[in-house]
Amino acid sequence: MSKRKAFVIAYWAFVALAALIIVNVIGKMGFSWPVMALIVGAGAGISIYKSFKDEGYIKSTLALNKSSRILSFDYLRCLAVIFVIGLHTLQVDNGLHPELEGTMTFSVFRYLGLFFIACNLLYVMISGGLLLPYKEESLSHFYLKRLTKIIIPLVVYYLFCLWQAEQFKVLTAREILLKILRADTPEAPQLWMIYTIISVYLAIPFLRYMLKDMPYKFVATFVVINLIFITVARVWPGLIGFSMPLAGWLGIAIAGYFMTMDETRKYDNVIITLGIIAAIGTGLVIRFVPTYQIILGNTSPFPALTSMAFFAIAFKFKDKLKDLYIIRLISKYSYGIILLHWWSLNAVTRLHFNLSAFDFYGFGAVISAVVTLAVSLVAAYLIDNLCIVISELLYKIFHL
Repeated sequence: MSKRKAFVIAYWAFVALAALIIVNVIGKMGFSWPVMALIVGAGAGISIYKSFKDEGYIKSTLALNKSSRILSFDYLRCLAVIFVIGLHTLQVDNGLHPELEGTMTFSVFRYLGLFFIACNLLYVMISGGLLLPYKEESLSHFYLKRLTKIIIPLVVYYLFCLWQAEQFKVLTAREILLKILRADTPEAPQLWMIYTIISVYLAIPFLRYMLKDMPYKFVATFVVINLIFITVARVWPGLIGFSMPLAGWLGIAIAGYFMTMDETRKYDNVIITLGIIAAIGTGLVIRFVPTYQIILGNTSPFPALTSMAFFAIAFKFKDKLKDLYIIRLISKYSYGIILLHWWSLNAVTRLHFNLSAFDFYGFGAVISAVVTLAVSLVAAYLIDNLCIVISELLYKIFHL
């Protein structure tokens, strides 16, 4: 046996053993050890086979190779990951400590918790920016790719969350299937956003054709009109009796497409300025408007403009962005982190490390976010390379 093959076997054996130890220490085993060992062993075996065939496979799983992707999107993915972890860390902890309302720390956390709602819009805008530019692709190819890259991992990660919530003991296979189909996922409440993105994906192929030959001026005008309508709907609900048909999440996806167009670069400074105004306005709305949670919610103009501003910054300075390893790694596993961070935050950061955002005079928020990110990243690496590889192989076998 060559040294390379010996290293490959040793590496994946270590990863498999680490997975079993981590689940035993910070998770809930639920299954018997033989069943867990079988699942993890099968995943490790598949990864060993892939590593034998491709000398760079292990490096690719660790994101060690220089990125060939658009760095602007990698940075935006990382920003969205940080925002979603910050959002849930701060909003939940604020809700657990109502007695602190009125303190400076509570007020800052409340502001950041609402500002971080932009994470949801960033996800949809990233999807729009990547998928709406026209390219020849059949409907079957587009939807099957989303099935393998989005839906199958969603199911696998949700099953992990059910397992950790000890729901396998009380739910039948039929009940689990219905929960997945109905988006009835209280064990992982963050998954509503993934279902929203999947809903957007259903329309993407058709929007591509609609936008294919649409002049830039028309796209820009649509985005502006969309912003006007969502502003009226949020700030003055009921003022008018009609709405923009694409003023919801599809409109946000089109805004992401608009922000990636070369012609938009001449408006970057204006968009960044509007984003700053929206960020300041968020604080003013919280301070003076009792219904601030409605006005500042998803698809409202405030997170929409701040998200567009982040896009403008990422693409305006795209030539100055560095291909940093940590950015590549988080971006590569960003989907898994999103799917798993709620479990990491509640089952590990809070339960095992007993951390709260209000610890250490508010600095606990940063510690909690870093711990949650680190745990989610490690768990995503293990699940992707020991479990998702099994589902991918099964899909290929039955698809063929």
